[in-house]
Amino acid sequence: MDSLSLITSGPQEHFGVQWIIFISRNVENCASMCLEPEIMTTDDEPWWIIADFQVKVIGSNRYYLKEGSKRFTNFESDDKFWPLMGWNKLMDDYVNEEDKLTVEVKIRIVKMSGVYKQNLRCFDETMKLFSDLMFEVQDVKFYVAKLTTVEGILFVADIYNTPIVTGKCEKFLWKKSQRCASKLIELSSRYSLEKLKTNCISAIEHMDVPQILELTTEDSENWDAEIKDKFEKRLIELGNIYS
Repeated sequence: MDSLSLITSGPQEHFGVQWIIFISRNVENCASMCLEPEIMTTDDEPWWIIADFQVKVIGSNRYYLKEGSKRFTNFESDDKFWPLMGWNKLMDDYVNEEDKLTVEVKIRIVKMSGVYKQNLRCFDETMKLFSDLMFEVQDVKFYVAKLTTVEGILFVADIYNTPIVTGKCEKFLWKKSQRCASKLIELSSRYSLEKLKTNCISAIEHMDVPQILELTTEDSENWDAEIKDKFEKRLIELGNIYS
């Protein structure tokens, strides 16, 4: 891999957008990274995405972490790459024996515009027969199956700032969802769902060892601070009980 000057990942789709990672060696022998969304449009209308990101370059016994916010767009000419580290350091400390580099990227989309030219999936009247739930967002009706699309609806409701829809999703998750605890904690933290958060905290307080071990410390990186605090205290409590 030493002879390469550009490393690329395969595309990964998240909420209908393909994302690709580029790592380039510049003239100063430094590694720079670009996270690029592939937005397919049929015209010259501008699009943009504002997102918080976390990049983790993972080595065998270490990792490099970078966090920040970025505006992705097709109508600005600013430099898309940002510096990571020296190229030799990247090759020596993070490329494994199989000549592979592991990079983990987490993205939280804050706002976006002009991205979706067509509906990503069919949620209109044609799906009414097969659906058990209907939401209306800005005069558009979405017919969906409850268990499979609540997370996606929360994402859309957050973008359009529709608290009524968010509240319906929270109520469903709080009362009826059989999702695993880690997913409920993730959603309550990401979308500030206070009732669901309270329910998660109560659940953590009564978890036994097998249940608490299903919630890894890696998962807790993006949790609400109050949930994370309760999780850590419960770990200590269980450790004292079984020590």
